[in-house]
Amino acid sequence: MVMRKRRTKAAGEETQSPMQQRRLFSGPLVFLLMVFIVTVGSIECISTVRNYALSLAELHALQREESTLKERKRTLNNNIERWKDKAYIAAQARDRLGFVFPGEQAVRVEHPEAVTGTLPNAFAQENSETKNRPVLPWYSDLMYALHKADKPDNLPLQ
Repeated sequence: MVMRKRRTKAAGEETQSPMQQRRLFSGPLVFLLMVFIVTVGSIECISTVRNYALSLAELHALQREESTLKERKRTLNNNIERWKDKAYIAAQARDRLGFVFPGEQAVRVEHPEAVTGTLPNAFAQENSETKNRPVLPWYSDLMYALHKADKPDNLPLQ
């Protein structure tokens, strides 16, 4: 008899009433567990999306760099092809070095800014005075020179 009571008690403990089961799956402990699971899932999801966004930004940056490098390569290849042309080399020698062919007469314009209104790049880099004042037309430049000649900078102190 004692064995039977123990068996029924053991069997009774295994089968719980629906009320007890509801009580077990309710309450603050289960709520906190669910909040914890949702929070961990959200953090994992957010970190995955963040890594995707960073990878996508890096991909776009690399694509921009690739297009820039392709453009630079195309420009350099174009320059190489131009320098292979004999006519281009002769034109550059005339422009940069002032070369003339036999039978030609060399003419060099002393102040090209008077003709074009702008300074050539080489002259603008060499002359530091032109950096301080704008390029003027020839008549304004002449008036500037006359005013400067009327007021010399090296007057003796009295």
